[in-house]
Amino acid sequence: MCTMCQYKGEIHSQPDETQEMNINQCAVAGTILTGGSYVQMEEFLAAINIPCMSKKQFRKHHDEIVNSLIDAAEEEMISATEEE
Repeated sequence: MCTMCQYKGEIHSQPDETQEMNINQCAVAGTILTGGSYVQMEEFLAAINIPCMSKKQFRKHHDEIVNSLIDAAEEEMISATEEE
């Protein structure tokens, strides 16, 4: 909400219809890839004055990313087995 005119609105960091990862998914993926957890992401974002998502949201994105990685690994193993 704007403190001057009291306008309330939403600002999106990217179009909603994209197939790419959204900003929250990217933040969680980056945290996972650097060996961090929710606490590390929360502390980093607090240090740069950016509000953090809830722990529940983090867990949701975390689980989606991990499941995608597991699926990709299984597909690669099947492909490698067929190649052999």
